[in-house]
Amino acid sequence: MTATESHSLTVGLDDELAVEVTPDDDDPAAAQQDRGAVPVPPPPPMPAPPPVTPAATAATALLERRVIHVTEAATSAPPAVRPTRWRARRQKSGTASERQLRERLARVLAATSELERLTDEVPLLTDLTALATAVVREVGAQLDADTVGLWQAADQGWQVLAHTGLTRHEATWTVPFDQPLFSEVHATGGALLLDPVDAVQAAVAGIGGAHTESFMAAAIAAGPGRYGILAVGRDRPLVEADLDTLGDVALEMAPGLAVAEQLARLRGTGAPTGAPPVQAVGDGRPWRREA
Repeated sequence: MTATESHSLTVGLDDELAVEVTPDDDDPAAAQQDRGAVPVPPPPPMPAPPPVTPAATAATALLERRVIHVTEAATSAPPAVRPTRWRARRQKSGTASERQLRERLARVLAATSELERLTDEVPLLTDLTALATAVVREVGAQLDADTVGLWQAADQGWQVLAHTGLTRHEATWTVPFDQPLFSEVHATGGALLLDPVDAVQAAVAGIGGAHTESFMAAAIAAGPGRYGILAVGRDRPLVEADLDTLGDVALEMAPGLAVAEQLARLRGTGAPTGAPPVQAVGDGRPWRREA
């Protein structure tokens, strides 16, 4: 153990280790200065990362590709948005009258398309005169009639469209709309039998082919209107069964005749139709039976 002038004490513990004790009670600043002069050891160095091997690089790239693939599959493309201007045009509905007109045109288009297919199946619909002649012949054959006429409504009255057994002069007659028998048939849409005709000559006046012993007429009704009148005369008595047959034929032939007539008018070859409504009166109809 030795002492120095700076009041430090050195204690020798052995030959290799010596401890110096310096009191700092008298000069604290000097002691603090002596302690600050001691160098601070640097921090230990951070361990270096291990070198990246080629296998690790490949695994990382594979993982990145998988992540990207999953992200693309999970993300769906947004639906395409139509231009606003296009939507605005589609949303325009127009006025009520314009919408009604479009609806009517659409119905007409569908009807004309069906009509074209129908005329391909039944070409006779395109020839009104030929169709009417075929109807007259069919009625004459079924009822063994002496006279058969098919009358169509025109401007001034009923005109003969097709006939058999009428004289040339009778075929040119125009039956007035107020003719008693035809006006009754037209107003009721039914059929009437007159037998014998001699007892009711006033009822058949002005009708061609009514010079027979028995005479009957039926309305050809198609839809809400009346298309025409089909009349039959026979020199032998006609009975109720014959009247039923005539009514059935008129009912069956009415749609075809009406379609053929409309086609003829559209082509400008048909006579104007649509007889004015005639109110049946109580006079001049002796064939009617009172209930």
